[in-house]
Amino acid sequence: MILDIPHRAAPNHNGGQLAFGSDHLLYVSTGDGGGGGDPAGNAQNTASLLGKILRVDVSRSSPTARYAVPAGNPFRSPVWHYGLRNPWRFSFDPSDQRIWVADVGQGDREEISVAARTQPGRNFGWDCREGTLDTTTRYGGAYCAGRTFHPPLFEYSQVGNDRCAIIGGHVYRGTRFRTQLYAVYVYADFCSGEVWGLGRDANGALVNSLMLDHSGNLSSFGVDTRYELYASDLNGTVYKVEAATR
Repeated sequence: MILDIPHRAAPNHNGGQLAFGSDHLLYVSTGDGGGGGDPAGNAQNTASLLGKILRVDVSRSSPTARYAVPAGNPFRSPVWHYGLRNPWRFSFDPSDQRIWVADVGQGDREEISVAARTQPGRNFGWDCREGTLDTTTRYGGAYCAGRTFHPPLFEYSQVGNDRCAIIGGHVYRGTRFRTQLYAVYVYADFCSGEVWGLGRDANGALVNSLMLDHSGNLSSFGVDTRYELYASDLNGTVYKVEAATR
């Protein structure tokens, strides 16, 4: 066992991603501990490992753990980023190593946040913010006052189309569909089956385009050694993501 995070108050919001960065360090996403509105205030508490992106060195150990805290971690702990509700999926853009975090919302907003390698300790807002929505009086508390939040790059509403939970994907850096998808972040919603591509137009403005409606429940995305994109469904099917060539 490398890391044990107590999480017994509620069965939900478990996070769900493990990935090594190009720095050879292990990154881990954790949910806020469950329960509506983060009742324990874990996400905003930098002493808690819940509601976070963690960064640890598993090639070394310390006197008290099977890992070491890397130099540069902002709180001298495994915590790398905080203020997350349930970051079910995150990924790194291989072109610049920015981290893309898809955080599942409470009941209003699903959000995509991005941070550079040189931006440790970003506070993504929960439970003082749900996306750009101020939830200080609904979920947060006095600890929200005076804090600086790292806003999402993009958010969408849960209202309509049976949407419920964002499934984070990857920025496409493959070659097969370079013309159609290069630099586009592909992601989905678990319940609606909508799959989108988030990119920029010629003027640099964000453009979010619906790519397809999937009839099942996509739960994860991945890439191969050539950065071609795949998706998996809870029914056990793995799909290779392709773009229309005409």
